[in-house]
Amino acid sequence: MVRTLCPFLLVVLPTLLYVAYSLWRQWVAATTGRPVPPPWWQTAPWPWLVAIGVLLVAAMLVTWTMIGGVPGGGSYQPPQMTPEGRVEPGDFAIPE
Repeated sequence: MVRTLCPFLLVVLPTLLYVAYSLWRQWVAATTGRPVPPPWWQTAPWPWLVAIGVLLVAAMLVTWTMIGGVPGGGSYQPPQMTPEGRVEPGDFAIPE
């Protein structure tokens, strides 16, 4: 579940931070009597937000590749059905 949600959250995180900043800026302007800035979606730097999100996802994928995985020389054993009818999940067999 974490591997499913993490890329989505990393792509959305820059936009969420920008929205929070813009709402805070509007609140400060409204409470201090300054001119209220236009809504956040009209002035959002969309290309930058998307680029930062994509870079965060790329960094996450590179990190997972470097940290996770199987030690060298391992081979994948596909799922198999036992004589009792159960399915044993696939796994990596590491040579000893």
